[in-house]
This record gives sequence, structure tokens and C-alpha cells, in this order.
Amino acid sequence: MLDYKVAPTIPHSREAEEALLGAVMINPECYFEVSRIVRPDDFYIHRHVWIWGAFLALTHSHTAIDSLTIADELDRLGRLAETGGPAYLTSLVCQVPSSLNAIEYASIVREHAERRTGIKIANQIAQKAYDETIKFDLGQEALTVATASRGNSQRIETKDAASEMINLIQSPKFYTTGIHDIDDKIGGLFPYELSILGGYQGTGKSAAKLQGARKNAELRRRVLLIDLEMTAAQTWFRMSCGDLGIDMNAVRSDRVSAQAKGEIINRAAELAEQYQDWITIYQAPMTPADILSAAMIERPDIIYIDTLKNLSGRPARETTQGWYDFALNFLRINVAQNKAIGAHVQVLHHINRSTFKENRRPTIQDLMFAGESDADAIFLLYRKPDDYMVVSDGGIKTVVPISWITDKSRFGWTGEQEISFKLVNQSFYGMNRREE
Repeated sequence: MLDYKVAPTIPHSREAEEALLGAVMINPECYFEVSRIVRPDDFYIHRHVWIWGAFLALTHSHTAIDSLTIADELDRLGRLAETGGPAYLTSLVCQVPSSLNAIEYASIVREHAERRTGIKIANQIAQKAYDETIKFDLGQEALTVATASRGNSQRIETKDAASEMINLIQSPKFYTTGIHDIDDKIGGLFPYELSILGGYQGTGKSAAKLQGARKNAELRRRVLLIDLEMTAAQTWFRMSCGDLGIDMNAVRSDRVSAQAKGEIINRAAELAEQYQDWITIYQAPMTPADILSAAMIERPDIIYIDTLKNLSGRPARETTQGWYDFALNFLRINVAQNKAIGAHVQVLHHINRSTFKENRRPTIQDLMFAGESDADAIFLLYRKPDDYMVVSDGGIKTVVPISWITDKSRFGWTGEQEISFKLVNQSFYGMNRREE
């Protein structure tokens, strides 16, 4: 009896591909997470390649992903009928086990794609090994295997790199921190970069953000505020009271005069007129993908995100460190380095207090779980514990020294600079007393 061996099937999982597509259609926000794992050509079934390509096209055009828009995009490409039409798209949604497992489905699809790539490369190497008419270099073939999965790299021609550098020199762009003494040290904030502004609670991070935003707006730079801790109204309230030197809590608890209330209202209207073309506010909830969409719409020069821990979209099974790493990497690559935007992105981050940390200056090690490796610059604000206390006569300190610590800078100065913080006005100025 002849021993017939059944040829092994080409590695793929129809079920995983269908589940992944259905998961994205149910929860489009997960697309940005799973797109880190899979590419269109990782799908084995042709119509799935076309559907994933439609996801990609819709995302680039800032169009929502749903059955109707996908069908419209496939129809535009002449692929709708071949894909199976709207009925097939609906079936993908109906049979997905759970959209919460999208990352697991993507991992299965990617693993099968790597197996197919391995088979393809192995066959190519085997053909070369059998062909004695050509030189066979095992080391070179091993290098081919090692670099086979580098499909996400972006090759840049040397002339293009030089051209970009020349443009940066001839037409420099930089933005202010809002504090003269700090700009003198670090040179300012630059496009295509991401920085982290960290510190313990009460060190003035949000105040520094607002001061920088306003100064850049006054220099005719377009500012995008992603306020994830405060509402837009609270931000405006804070600026209005700060400008007038009126205690915000006194206003909130109705312990100010009618005249003071009128002044605050008038100041708010003046600020609205002053910044209407230069400051745009988006408030929570916002995912990293939402921020990318907002940046593509607004095309700002500088983006402030307050704060990292309040970003939405964290998968249920993702660790805090994994989520921070993903979020910062996404914001740096897809927003800060996006040539269509060209903005500087500054992300605010709270450093948690502890008995161990309470009386010492923060360091970059305090951000080890905040995606610090993805930042081009890291700034830390430090206010001595004694400066949170009342003075000896029972009054409250109105001006306190703050240490601005530049703990990381890819291209510039690192060190510590002391500045002053006006508590009532919520504003900073340099120690040389130049008002900001």
C-alpha cells in the first residue's frame, strides 16, 4: 500500500482574521492598538487584506470606521462585491467572540504571517543551497532571516535627510516655555519633539502649561490644549482669576464682592477675544488616537496634554507601564513626528508622593514607569516641603522658589534653574525679576 502524506496547509487562521476585523468594527478605537501588531499583508485571505486596507484608508482620512463607511470605501475601490458585500461585513460583527480580545486575535494573525514568511524565506534559501552555480553564503542568508520582519522601518535617502537639516537651519522654528530664564537655558521647545513636564502635586505644572500656552499664542503660535483634568470652563476660570490676583476658592464659595465677580466675567470675555484664533481646548475623554485626530484637524504648533494618567483607551489587561510606553510612543511617532503636523508635544505627569520621596528632589528615575525613554526632553518642577507651609506670622507665602530641573535633553542643556512662582496669580518669572 502506498503511503500518501497529506501536504501541510499554509499557516493561517480564518477565525482569528475574522474575529480581528469584527473586533475593530465593534470598537474602532482598538484599531490603533492592534495596528502596531498587524499590517494589511499579514492577512492570508484576500478579502481580509482589502478590508484592513479600508480601515487604514478611513483612518488616514479621519473617517469613522463602521459597516457603512467600510462598504463605501470598498465600493470606491471596486472591491465591495469581491469582498462579499455588506452582508459579509455584517457577519464579521455578528460572529466576533469579544472585541476585548482584539490584541490576542492580532497576535494570532501576526504569528501565522511570520510562519508564512519563514516558509517563504526557507524555500528561497533552500533553492540557493541546491543551486551550485551561485555562491552560497550562510552568514548572509542568516542576516536575511534576521531582517525579514523589519517591514515597519522607513528608509530615508541621505539627500532628503540633508535637505531637512538645511530647512531647519534656514527657517528655524521654536516655541517658548513662557519663562525667559528657562528659554535662555534650553533654547525653547522645538517641533517634531515630545517633552515630559513632571513633578509632585502643587508644584505648578498646570500653571506652567497655561503660561506657556498663552505666551505662545501671543507670539501667534497655534496652541492645542488637551485638558484631561479640568474642563475648558475651569481652565478659563483659572486664567481669569489668576490675571486679577483673585483667590479661585473664594470665588467658588461666593466670598467675593459683586464687583470682583464682574471683573472676572469681563476678564474672561477679554481672554476669549484675545485667544479665539490661537488657543483651542479639547477636554476628556481623549485617547491617543483622539489626540492625533484633533491635531490633524487643528494643525497646532504646540500641544499640551494634561495629564498622562488621564488618557483614555487603556486596554483592560494592559499594565500601567505598558500603557504609558504605548501612549508616549504613539504620541511621539504619530503626532510629534508627523510631518503633516510638525508640532511640539508636551505631556504633563504627576509624580506620586511617598515618605521616601517627600523631602528630596525628583529625578528621571521617578518617571521610569511613565514612558520616559520616548521623551526628547524631561523637565521636573520641585518645590521644597517648607514652601507649602504658612509663614511665622500666620500669613500665607505669596511667592515661592521653584526648581526647574532639565533632567534630559537630546540636544541641549541639562541642569537646574531656580525660578519664582506667584501663588495667587499662578504665574512664573525668572529670578532676575523680569516679569513673564
